[in-house]
Amino acid sequence: MARKYHDLLVFNEECVEFGEKELGYEKVHMQDINYIEKQLKTNTNKVNIAKGGDLKRNRAAVNKKNIDVLLDPVEPKQRDFDTALATVATQKKVTIAISLNKLLKYQGMEKVQYLRSLDYLGKILRKEGCNIVVVSGATEKLEMRPPQQLATIGTLLGIKEDQLRDTVSINVEKILRRK
Repeated sequence: MARKYHDLLVFNEECVEFGEKELGYEKVHMQDINYIEKQLKTNTNKVNIAKGGDLKRNRAAVNKKNIDVLLDPVEPKQRDFDTALATVATQKKVTIAISLNKLLKYQGMEKVQYLRSLDYLGKILRKEGCNIVVVSGATEKLEMRPPQQLATIGTLLGIKEDQLRDTVSINVEKILRRK
């Protein structure tokens, strides 16, 4: 059976069309996503994705009812995600997502620090058995990448090669099934 690839988070309709027609995604999600940047207002009919980044926001998102995904929980110089949060995320079935868009945003030493934070995050997530997905977070079609390239970002988290494609296929389907 062929895999069905999903990009769980894009921010414009052009990305959706390009991803589905040109890049080989089964579905690029935009309409069925509730992106929560600051206030934690959830929608039970959509996949609720909360933006992480600092300890307070990460903790609030993981503990909030109906949050399905915590997006980008670490920053370049901060590692505001620990084993306790990973344990709660696993218990509450909150998936941790890493976006390509955030990775591309950094340059120079800041990028090196962010990669170190991702390595740290990956160790915790693997140890606690958290579900991990990789998203493009694209705001324009030039930021889109094919599913296989997007999946390779999982190597920064220490995901084994045979499980990389799960980050853009099976793991996303688990989230969608819950909704």
